[in-house]
Amino acid sequence: MIKTFLIPITIAAIALLGVACQQTSESNANANANTGETATTTTTTAGPDNSDITTTTDKNGVKTETRTFRNNPRVSKVVVATNNGTRTVKVYSPSGEERELKSEPEKA
Repeated sequence: MIKTFLIPITIAAIALLGVACQQTSESNANANANTGETATTTTTTAGPDNSDITTTTDKNGVKTETRTFRNNPRVSKVVVATNNGTRTVKVYSPSGEERELKSEPEKA
């Protein structure tokens, strides 16, 4: 008896949550369009070494390239941010440890 009562309530709650999230997303998109701000542009491509390369450029011109490795035992991702010609390179290990690459970041 309790199962037949809880299953429809659970399904209805999940459906309402999905609708609420969708409406929030649409309202944020409309708000950005109305303010005249340029949206960030994002592209993702597959790398030759079993990785994904995501490039994002925000409205201020900051370009961020994130390369996520799938099966590398030493590196999980590399993030290169370029702002006004200055490059910042951060390397992340599979355990989540973060290190900033300071010498020769152009070779990363």
